[in-house]
Amino acid sequence: MTECFKERVYVDIGLAMLAMVVDIGLAMVVDIGLAMVVDIGLAMLAMVVDIGLAMLAMVVDIGLALWVEFSLTMVGDFGLAMMVG
Repeated sequence: MTECFKERVYVDIGLAMLAMVVDIGLAMVVDIGLAMVVDIGLAMLAMVVDIGLAMLAMVVDIGLALWVEFSLTMVGDFGLAMMVG
């Protein structure tokens, strides 16, 4: 593991925490009419996968989650994270 990679991981984990706050906040506000309990569960699952599998995906997720949440809910966000990863 190179120093550059280590620094990237630390930054991405920090961004992951920020993304979790944003995603849960959006799920609470937007997805109440859809499936809030499932969304929050998927958010937790997606966060674990993003940190372990797709360190870069969280940077994309922060941007994409803001509009993906409105139409595709967390399932869409999770799918995008897997694709990007």
